[in-house]
Amino acid sequence: MLARADRWPAAVYAADWWLLRWNPAWSALMGDPMNLSGHSRDQVWYEMTEDTSAMWVDPQQREQFRDALVGDLRVAQVAHPDDAELEELVRDLRSISAEFSDRWRTARPAVCQGARKSIDSGSDVRMIVYTAEPGSPDASRLRSLTSGAL
Repeated sequence: MLARADRWPAAVYAADWWLLRWNPAWSALMGDPMNLSGHSRDQVWYEMTEDTSAMWVDPQQREQFRDALVGDLRVAQVAHPDDAELEELVRDLRSISAEFSDRWRTARPAVCQGARKSIDSGSDVRMIVYTAEPGSPDASRLRSLTSGAL
């Protein structure tokens, strides 16, 4: 699937948000994950310990995403209670990030449904992309509308 999505940044994560695979477009946009070490390849770790301000336009969306990540990590913990690496990740996050620790105490287990991120490229160039929910009637209509243009 990643090979088919070669024009769009795409990545695959494990239940604990560990980055497993990515395509070249992902590396071009986000930086080469091979340069990350330790917990830094984990999305929850990265979001809670790194400066991600250039990726978010709306602070409320950022907060909702962080809540969703922590709730989803709770789901992973319930689903994989004997996963020592997951326990280590949670323990390390709680010790290094007061924000994560606070969210962890109050988070309800819930599967993350996705989020929109805007990435500040440091440029005044703008890009608009129109898309529709996969499998929806709108996706079918959009595909019909654009099939002749492609």
